[in-house]
Amino acid sequence: MGKRLRVFSLWMGLSTAAVIAVVMLIVVSVGGNPLQWGRDFQSFSLTVDNRSEQAMTNVEIGTLVTGQSGQLVTGDSWQPKSGEIGSGRKRVFKPQLSHRGEGGIYMRYTDANGKEVQTTVCSYTEYVSGYTDVTIHNERVEVEENCL
Repeated sequence: MGKRLRVFSLWMGLSTAAVIAVVMLIVVSVGGNPLQWGRDFQSFSLTVDNRSEQAMTNVEIGTLVTGQSGQLVTGDSWQPKSGEIGSGRKRVFKPQLSHRGEGGIYMRYTDANGKEVQTTVCSYTEYVSGYTDVTIHNERVEVEENCL
């Protein structure tokens, strides 16, 4: 009986190690950080890193939908209580947006020269969930989106 128990224990240990190895291979092949996967299914959040030399004001986040004649129009929008992001500052926004069906999400802000800038921060969403990281530079805007 003792020998059978040892063989069974060894077999179970090897089986468990094999399952863990397969799971790790899947995680590596799918990519990304498994600790961040839950962010995909949460309400949409937007992280803005202002690396420009100027403050951003009047930040607005909203949905983009297709109008009746096929043009892109704004839908629901949200403005934070303090819509300013100083130079060198980073802020995370969790806008309260509602949306049904296919669409996108935009961010609009005013730069220090009074110029209004709008950029798409989520090119496709059905559920207004997931997250986007935006980095503002003096001459360009970088958008890394992961939204659903």
